[in-house]
Amino acid sequence: MSESILKAVRLFIKNQCPCLGTYKKGIGVDQLGADPIAYVIEPLPVNPIVKQYINGDSVRRFSFVFASTRYYGSDVLTNLENSNFFSEFSDWLEKCSREGTLPNLGEKKEPWALKATDTGYLMNEQANTARYQIECELQYYQEA
Repeated sequence: MSESILKAVRLFIKNQCPCLGTYKKGIGVDQLGADPIAYVIEPLPVNPIVKQYINGDSVRRFSFVFASTRYYGSDVLTNLENSNFFSEFSDWLEKCSREGTLPNLGEKKEPWALKATDTGYLMNEQANTARYQIECELQYYQEA
């Protein structure tokens, strides 16, 4: 995993995702704030090489968790809104892939797709806050 891939994905989500509203300026890396509403990107430990070609080119992936601290409680509408956020986020990723609007990865790297690999879910909860997250993957082609 290249730090530049992480940076590119973070900036892409921060600058392009309409779901984030006014909270988009606060997307952390590996550290999620305790106060709602906060967002974080956490890289997942996966083998980045999906397919290696004889000339050294490769198809790769960058897998990550996109998580959020959100308000939580006995209010069903708030909890439904939290779940709906991750559904909208997943739909937005699919739309970006379909339209070819993907992160700029720099030289010798061509993004192919950005997608959610699961549905968003409640990871844990405390008194009035909860951590929700969704696992995602960026697929790209890298020249040797």
